[in-house]
Amino acid sequence: MVIGPNGTGKSTIVCAIALGLGGKPDILGRAKELKEFVKKNQNEATIEIELKTKDGSVIVERSFKQNSNTSTWKLDGKSCSEKQVKECIQKLNIQVDNLCQFLPQDKVSEFANLKPESLLVETERAAGDPSLLANHTKLIDLGKKLTELEKTFETDTETLASLQKKQDALQEQVTRLREREKHLQEAKLLQMAIPLRAYDKLKEEFNAIKEKKDQIEKLKRECEEKVKPVGALVARLKMGASKAKDDCREALRTCDQDGLRIVNRVAKDIEASEERERTHEKSVRTAKKLVTDNETRVNQAAATKDQIHRELEQLRLDLERRGLLSGNSSNMENSPEVLEIQQRLQQNLAEINESSRNAQEMLDIKGPVVEEIRGLQASISNIERELSNLQSVGNQKLNQLLKFHENAHRGVLFLRSDHNLQFEKPVFEPICMGINPVAPEYARALEHFIGYGRLTSFVTQTENDYLKLRDYFYDTMKLRVNVVCVQNIRSKFESSLSEQEIARLGFDGVLINYVTGDPVLLSALMQYTPLHETPISFRNPKFNFHRVDNQSSVKNYVQGDYAYNVKGAYGSKSTKSENLKDSQFLKLSVDTERIATLSRNLEQFQTRKADTEAHYKSLEAKEAIIRDRDQELRKLRSELVNKKKDLLNQKRVYDRKAAELDVATNRWESNKIELENAKQRLETVSSQKNKFVHERVKLNLEYAKQQLHVCKLFDQVVGSTLKKIQLEAEYADANLVETNARDQNIEINNAYEKIKAEYDSIRAEAREALERAKSAVPANTSEEDRKEVIKLKETKSLDELQVALAQAKARADLLGNTDASIIVQFERRQKEIENMKEKHEEKEEKIAQDRATIVKIKTVWEPELRILIDRINEQFSLSLQSIGCDGEVKLAKDEDYAMWRIEIFVKFRASERLQILNKHRQSGGERSVTTITYLMALQRLSKAPFRVVDEINQGMDPKNERAVHKQMVEVACQEGSSQYFLITPKLLPDLDYHSKMKVLTIFNGDHQPERFDIEGFIEKKRRMA
Repeated sequence: MVIGPNGTGKSTIVCAIALGLGGKPDILGRAKELKEFVKKNQNEATIEIELKTKDGSVIVERSFKQNSNTSTWKLDGKSCSEKQVKECIQKLNIQVDNLCQFLPQDKVSEFANLKPESLLVETERAAGDPSLLANHTKLIDLGKKLTELEKTFETDTETLASLQKKQDALQEQVTRLREREKHLQEAKLLQMAIPLRAYDKLKEEFNAIKEKKDQIEKLKRECEEKVKPVGALVARLKMGASKAKDDCREALRTCDQDGLRIVNRVAKDIEASEERERTHEKSVRTAKKLVTDNETRVNQAAATKDQIHRELEQLRLDLERRGLLSGNSSNMENSPEVLEIQQRLQQNLAEINESSRNAQEMLDIKGPVVEEIRGLQASISNIERELSNLQSVGNQKLNQLLKFHENAHRGVLFLRSDHNLQFEKPVFEPICMGINPVAPEYARALEHFIGYGRLTSFVTQTENDYLKLRDYFYDTMKLRVNVVCVQNIRSKFESSLSEQEIARLGFDGVLINYVTGDPVLLSALMQYTPLHETPISFRNPKFNFHRVDNQSSVKNYVQGDYAYNVKGAYGSKSTKSENLKDSQFLKLSVDTERIATLSRNLEQFQTRKADTEAHYKSLEAKEAIIRDRDQELRKLRSELVNKKKDLLNQKRVYDRKAAELDVATNRWESNKIELENAKQRLETVSSQKNKFVHERVKLNLEYAKQQLHVCKLFDQVVGSTLKKIQLEAEYADANLVETNARDQNIEINNAYEKIKAEYDSIRAEAREALERAKSAVPANTSEEDRKEVIKLKETKSLDELQVALAQAKARADLLGNTDASIIVQFERRQKEIENMKEKHEEKEEKIAQDRATIVKIKTVWEPELRILIDRINEQFSLSLQSIGCDGEVKLAKDEDYAMWRIEIFVKFRASERLQILNKHRQSGGERSVTTITYLMALQRLSKAPFRVVDEINQGMDPKNERAVHKQMVEVACQEGSSQYFLITPKLLPDLDYHSKMKVLTIFNGDHQPERFDIEGFIEKKRRMA
């Protein structure tokens, strides 16, 4: 428990735990960036957390700076990555991002706002087996994929039907098109022959122009022979200039590789020598630090040894004073204190035996009383069954139930059937089947205030019966009905309004007085409806609206044919009226005379039963006193036995302390030896400094020598450069001569180019014609068609072929101009249908596989999840009931596994119904009570090593805060329970505490005393008490 006024830094501890264990700033709800958590006027923050494990402990360290959001991490003093830290945290099952485990101050309100789906996931992660959340995630993913696959499957089915319909519609057109294609075949062959004939014509023209081009080309070659000698000279000079250029480049390369490279290598050796010298200096500093650390350890070991010696001496004096120092165990047994305890143990044993005899006598007395109560209950049950049989309107009510609520009707038939469910106590059909108004005129008012939902609710008497019936209706029969549990069965059904107040206001009575039925059903009406607080008046002349609305605390009432609701706000009241509707269930009449007779008999038996039960309760009270006395005696005996053991253990404590002194002395001697070794190491390291100085001088001389060698190589580079410049100048002169010679041949070249252009033009046309000819006859053309095309080309001219093509097309057009692509479309669609059918079958098989996988995973996951939720609900309900409230945790299912959720229902007042938890219905204090109660329920189930709750008690009233604090102490201090951190700025007085609790009080601020005497403060408070 961490306490202290607001602003002292309590929540800083929470922030440190979250950030130090790998959490992000946003889980704290304070700052968004990590650097904002650095203390003001400081440059860096460091968090160190030690985590206890089975093998010892792990120390996690995180450091971050004020000007950066990056962190450095360490595990057990060694640098590591954030990923390694998170892996370590995950192995320890620490989840700082889970509100069920880690609830900072600024996140308390978010718990009630958690979506029910998110609450289920967080609960699985905090309290369930790891496979539980993994299976849930698999179901969500598989469900999404299955839904998408089913949608595409349906779409494909519709698409297939549409394609087949289109295919059928095109069948007639395709038949006509194929007939038309026969007539187009002739035109197709003519189209192939025309490009071939056009190519033959161009080929003849090309041969003529080629002959003329060859004549001019011969003349051009003769002119070029005269220019060749000049060209050879230019080529030789060009080659010489190129070689000189290569020689210059090689000289530069040699200078770079053989000279500068060696110089750079020596320079690097000098830098390496300097680095070794710096490393040596660092080793010297390390050795000095080692000496300082060992001196510190020697001093600490000496202080520890002296402290143990003083404690040992104090133990020896205490043992000698008690006479327990002797090693003989028989002398220790005969010491005065031990003998006194032994005598008290013998006396205590005699008292325990006497208490056991009294308890047995009380059991013998209670036996006959129990049998009498059972006999009376049997008589009462017989009368109640007869009353039920007399109600001839039962079948009519059942028909009405079928008309208005078919699910509830099915539930009634199930309970009346030969079912296999075993209940602890009788389970009742819907309330409307078992209650009746004392007169028909009250039926409308009763149905109005009971409500349709409660009239059709099934009633159980135990929590186990409630869960069993609810789960069977919801999960097995798939019924959507209401089931309630009533454990507080009343014998009297009195109104909160006195008879005098009812008469003063002019009412005839209260609605609960005008309805009859089984006490269990009437108790349900008292618990879940306002009948006992709703007065009624039909024709009472004393009734006064003004008096009721302004001079009474009545919130609901009935007058005549109207129901009224009175509300107060801001010092004023308003009244809302509503016309009473016709009754649907309670308007049916019964045999009142016989029922009255049976009711009187029933009342007599109930009175006798009540008296007998009162006698039984008095016997139980006496038995409780005997049991309490027995527990006190046994507790005293345990304390005496423990005290005796503690006295006998004092000698062993002395021996252990003597052994600790020997260990501390040995550690001190060992630390002194390590100190001497560290000093010798410092001397050895310091003596090596001269070696590095000589090495650096040698390297500097070598560096100067290599600089001279580089200068010689540079002279060779200059000579090669001058030779290259001379050859390049000669090459330029020869090139000018060659240019003049070529100018003389321009006219010949121009003539050649002209004829060549004509030649190229004809050749290009011929090539195009050839390409057209090649493409005119496709590769897949049959041999028969090829022969026909050749025949047409050779027997007809180009003009004749074009005329024949026009005539063939005209004949084809007589059959109609239908789109020929329809056939292609028809065949393509046919292939598409076949491919889609194949994929359709694959999808159908995949859907079946996914459904089977989901069922398999759900079969494992859902029972485990239900067990977890039921255990949480059991602890949650018991905890709230212990503080006078009520609650329930339910698992709500959905077809979408991502929408499965946990719903928390709570009730903080007896007059209320269970309502779902959210920020609109409950106050902040009520949400805080619910939050900590749910966390404590998880505490008993989860394997989390610790929990953090910051200022959860803020907004609670003192009663709830005290009760919740008591439960938290009981849960957190149980054997084997997780560690618990509770942060709070204030506490109520006289709270429950436990020896396993540690209280950390924070004193922080500008005005602090130099020394605060804690022990003196506590002693002063004790004297005052």
